[in-house]
Amino acid sequence: MKLVEITENNLVITIEQLQLDHELVLDIQIKLHGLGLYPSGRLLDGQYGSVTAKGLNKLCQLMELDDPEPKQIDATLASFLLNTDPTEFRLKSAKNKEELFQEFLAVQPHPQTGRGFYLGRGINQSPHQKEIDFYPQYLKERPDGIEVVSLEDPRLESYPTLGQKPQIETEELDFLHSDIKQACVCLGSVVNGQMQARWFGRNALDNVEFWSDTKIIPTINLVCQLNSSFPFIDIDQCLIRADGGSGGYSFHHLVVALTSYNFNPASSNQIAAMFKRFSTYAGLEQWLKEITGNQQLTFRGLYGENPWMNFPELVEASTGRVLLFAAPLTATAGNSVSAYDLTRIMSMLGWHYYLNHHSRLPGAQWNSLETVIKGKGTDIARYVDAAIERLGLQRVMKSPVIISKAGWGRSGIRDRFEITYTALVQFIDHRPQASGKPSKLRTLVITLLGAQDKNNAIREEQELDARIATEVTEIIRRVVTEELGGNPGSKNTTPAMFTDITEDIYRTPIEEAVTLGFISGFQEDNTFRPLQPLTREQMVAMLLEALTTIPNLSVNIPAQTTTDPYPDVEASRWSASKIAWAKNNELIRGYPDGQFRPSNPVTRAELMVVLKKIAEYAQQVFIKRTILEPTQKPFPFSDISGHWAESIIREMSSFGGVASPLNEMGDGFYPRYPALRNYSAAATLRMLNTIEFYFGDQN
Repeated sequence: MKLVEITENNLVITIEQLQLDHELVLDIQIKLHGLGLYPSGRLLDGQYGSVTAKGLNKLCQLMELDDPEPKQIDATLASFLLNTDPTEFRLKSAKNKEELFQEFLAVQPHPQTGRGFYLGRGINQSPHQKEIDFYPQYLKERPDGIEVVSLEDPRLESYPTLGQKPQIETEELDFLHSDIKQACVCLGSVVNGQMQARWFGRNALDNVEFWSDTKIIPTINLVCQLNSSFPFIDIDQCLIRADGGSGGYSFHHLVVALTSYNFNPASSNQIAAMFKRFSTYAGLEQWLKEITGNQQLTFRGLYGENPWMNFPELVEASTGRVLLFAAPLTATAGNSVSAYDLTRIMSMLGWHYYLNHHSRLPGAQWNSLETVIKGKGTDIARYVDAAIERLGLQRVMKSPVIISKAGWGRSGIRDRFEITYTALVQFIDHRPQASGKPSKLRTLVITLLGAQDKNNAIREEQELDARIATEVTEIIRRVVTEELGGNPGSKNTTPAMFTDITEDIYRTPIEEAVTLGFISGFQEDNTFRPLQPLTREQMVAMLLEALTTIPNLSVNIPAQTTTDPYPDVEASRWSASKIAWAKNNELIRGYPDGQFRPSNPVTRAELMVVLKKIAEYAQQVFIKRTILEPTQKPFPFSDISGHWAESIIREMSSFGGVASPLNEMGDGFYPRYPALRNYSAAATLRMLNTIEFYFGDQN
């Protein structure tokens, strides 16, 4: 059995029956997995056990269903599983940060193995690995203002010029856990082809040790040095070798080794120290100061190991011409920079294409920076991957970019374990399409420094690993929902008409429908129950009430009937008179066995059939014709071919968009799925608006 059969036939399956139906259990497990309530892999086995029960219980609790520990699978619960949008559900369930932290903590390896799960996950485990070669292309995409728009926020300011420090807001990151000691988040938006930004921070200008996080700085500096002297040479066409040697390694190969920790051909620390040898330590420090404007930073240290080559040279691969030499050896000191410095450098790398000349990395050319971008896409730490997966964003994103660098270690001086992480995240978010709006470009840079002191290095690392994953997830969640950034004036701050529709994609049409009076909520708890399936008799009542709202259309529906309209609809039933009137006017039909089955959920296809008949009825009254004139092109649904209602669904999609994809996402109509109260209200309102528009035009 499948979940859709439960909704179609209004079945009730007890837990005892469920345990014997492995097909149904597997269907439930797959749906729970999509909602983030059930693991993948071998546990998707169709066997009902504690993990499945726990997932169902969690779903009922989060959706505030009547029974938080269901003893049966009925049409309502089956409908929730079938119709709940996975991404919106995951965004909602991720609001509880403590539960989120426990989720990330639960996947940590055995305490004896050490390394944090996400800190050492590696690029080979990333679902975004195949996208890396496309990152430079994605970072050049501009919102066209029609299909894709950028963030609207009146508090955005022009990206700062070289040496200019931006205004950093210090209160917006108060939601971060106390283990996060330093943080800086830069939220970007492309306005008229130029990058604008808002900066948020917690101790963002404090200069501290950021461990290997700072290795991105000498990497980018080398590009700037090369292109300042040789602007037409792509660093990807160069090799690095020992002074006077032969052969060599490509710059990209070494950036990947530095970032991914693959130890080929040397350690990350050795390669980073070697990159620093192309400048004097004081010169590199001064270069960084001139870019970020932070005059108090120090950046003259190595990374615990000697340079892989003490006297490297950068040569043109095709000719062997030496382009850059090692700088004279000078004394080293420490590395003490701010979260802001790292956020600034990473944003200048990823947003280079959107920045004006006075804000760009000096001398750097895009074709050379592409090599750095691809290399930084291989970071061993995968915190952004964890956030995207947990929030379900992979379903609704296009052109994702994740470039990052992590650092970690236990400080003897501070007697604590620390993890640092800088990442640029960019993608096109298709979620706004659900409410008829263009997709939106999301782009941001995050820098975090977290610390824990528990006198146990392994425990510190694993708990801090889970904490960094939690905070990165929360930052991205807030950016996507525009709780962090966004235009305050564009958000609906008016309290919702019902407590359970605040975040519903159909909130506006629901409220309009209730105001018109053809559907109502539940007064006892001030809810609308948007995800509850609409029954066949409720559909009839709603649509006949909708008919009465059409101006100049006289509809007289008797308050009662003396005969049973169907064998299973007695005259005394609350809906009998409405069902009888609809039957007599050929707006509805029963089943071949003569039954009407008033309590059965109505399917999305059945709803379209009756909506079409209602529209035709109104049109017949006004202009004596029943053919519905299309107002738009029919939607190319992918799943209605061969369905008995295919032509009607297509017709109703062209009639004011009455028929639309499930949850307004993708290209599936899902004709067999139950029609939920939220979509039923929205579809009916669209039908009414189209009729009013059409007849208004006729008059």
